[in-house]
Amino acid sequence: MHLSVSAKIETNGENFNTIWKQLTEMSEISIDLPKGNYAGSSITIKL
Repeated sequence: MHLSVSAKIETNGENFNTIWKQLTEMSEISIDLPKGNYAGSSITIKL
């Protein structure tokens, strides 16, 4: 899943990565969702 937010976030974790885009002043967040037997399960990330 990909999200864009208008806050500067530069945190990475086990299941997600963020990139701050200075030009647009947006953070792009890429989240790896569960697959296989865990597909459809909820996840929580801490920014």
